[in-house]
Amino acid sequence: MTVPAAPYLSVLRTLIATSLRPRENESTEKVAMYSHRILTQLLLGEKLLPGLQQNAMTRLVDLLPELHSELRNVQGGSELIAGLDQHVRITPDYVAAQPLVQAAVQHLATCPGVARKALSRQIAVIILDVQDKLHQAALAEEMQPLAEDAVAEPLNAQQKQSFRDYLRSRYIDDAEVDIVSLKAILGGGSKQTIFVGLRNNKRLPSTVVLRIDKADSPVGSTVADEFDIMKTMFDAGLPVPQPFMMETDTSIVGASFMVVSRIEGDNIGDAFDVAKPSRQFGVTLAKTLASLHQIPVEKAPKLPGANLTTRERMQQNIDEFEANWRKLNVPSIALELAYAWLKANMDLSEGRRSIVHRDVGCHNMLGKDGDLAALLDWETAVIGNPAQDLGYAYHTVIQLMPWEDFLAEYKKAGGIIPTVAEIVYYRLWRAVWIMGFQLLARSYFVSGLTTEMILAYASQYWYQRSELTLHELVNLVYQRH
Repeated sequence: MTVPAAPYLSVLRTLIATSLRPRENESTEKVAMYSHRILTQLLLGEKLLPGLQQNAMTRLVDLLPELHSELRNVQGGSELIAGLDQHVRITPDYVAAQPLVQAAVQHLATCPGVARKALSRQIAVIILDVQDKLHQAALAEEMQPLAEDAVAEPLNAQQKQSFRDYLRSRYIDDAEVDIVSLKAILGGGSKQTIFVGLRNNKRLPSTVVLRIDKADSPVGSTVADEFDIMKTMFDAGLPVPQPFMMETDTSIVGASFMVVSRIEGDNIGDAFDVAKPSRQFGVTLAKTLASLHQIPVEKAPKLPGANLTTRERMQQNIDEFEANWRKLNVPSIALELAYAWLKANMDLSEGRRSIVHRDVGCHNMLGKDGDLAALLDWETAVIGNPAQDLGYAYHTVIQLMPWEDFLAEYKKAGGIIPTVAEIVYYRLWRAVWIMGFQLLARSYFVSGLTTEMILAYASQYWYQRSELTLHELVNLVYQRH
């Protein structure tokens, strides 16, 4: 899809300039990597998209007779046929044709008949091939390695003093505690994460982690959603940070925040790619998820889904994300087909109930000595089907070890393996769910609500990766059903 380049270029111009004159709150390596990837996609879009779109229009012309036949007797079909003729054959216009092609696919995907479904898949292949070829070209251009360094980004003087006074007020033993260092982590899209070094500390560790809500987060969650469930997980012995305190008074650092322990370790990748694959990491992840899914749901009565069936909660999630997508007016054949299939197969969302993390990717995990050291970011946890975590983790797991081996380790640790169909259902939902947040981030960025580098990266580079994954899964589920 075509996106406005100006907002991205403006932010990149500023960030590249500051990274060439490094400051304490800039990560030169990460800015270079993110900037390179975004600029590569924008440049290749300018060079390759016109030819790719022209090829797609030529292929669509060949399908017009069959589309005429299938759409002739549906409500609004005549207008749709006329629009397709105009923008596909008479005066080809790829952008203008997109909503019309999507409307046609929507009719075909929701109407019974093998021929109609086959035709919708043919159209999807043509449209999705445009993004696939563009992204493959971008991957071929990539040269930057993953960067994992944490970077300094101190609070301003007033925030630092207010936070120090807050720590002193919480514990009598730490009445003389002082802040000696602040180091922010570049990467969190929903929370600002800062390592805080302390001295004169008695009850608190020498380094704690400060997690602060971001007003421009597309996720819309708060640390208040995360603190209680993290405490439950810590008490259950899962590898999570120890939660110390949570504060909703926004006058201290400008937003609600929580303070947790720091766990030593490194990210072994991001939301899509594992940079340091380790079978042992996959084994410890399997054991961790098995342990999580055996914790009684009664231990987390405040989580979303506690008072709903899994099907009811998933129906709400799907309806909400689909409505948000349609409000953004962003054409996507893949999403059209995905939502149709998810709603037609709601029975697969059900299953046994457990606490579900919902965002099990390398971006939310730390590794140390080849093992999973910590599972982080519990803000999206719910009560649901364990297949949701397994389906989400699938993309990461297969880069660590064979999937069947992972399931065997999960079962050996006490996990009950859901059906293959349930896991596939949630693999598809993962792709839709992630794209929903990325599209929202893109709308924030393009409208000027945020200039966060990580959101620019997520809404441009990661979005392309998500769309490719969604294409593959749409083809998979329609072939299976």
